Amino acid sequence: MAGVEVSPKVVTSKPMQILLAHNYYVFGGGEDTVFAAEKALLCQHGHEVREYVEDNRRITGMHRLAVAGQSLWSWTPSITSNGFYATGHGT
Repeated sequence: MAGVEVSPKVVTSKPMQILLAHNYYVFGGGEDTVFAAEKALLCQHGHEVREYVEDNRRITGMHRLAVAGQSLWSWTPSITSNGFYATGHGT
């Protein structure tokens, strides 16, 4: 944004544990780039960053009615590969 300055002098007393959540869409975009850049910046400043990531490409093999139902509410809880428990509410 024009005319906005961001001070690089923000310092925390100790590193934080941060969870970044992101959803990759079928067609990649700028959000994917921002997600990676934010994670890199946080890591560069000594923070522990973990990710919770979903990917919309998983719907390509699903029936249209199943996709519609899952878009409203996911009834299937799952444990993701990175160890986070995801209920899938509102996916």
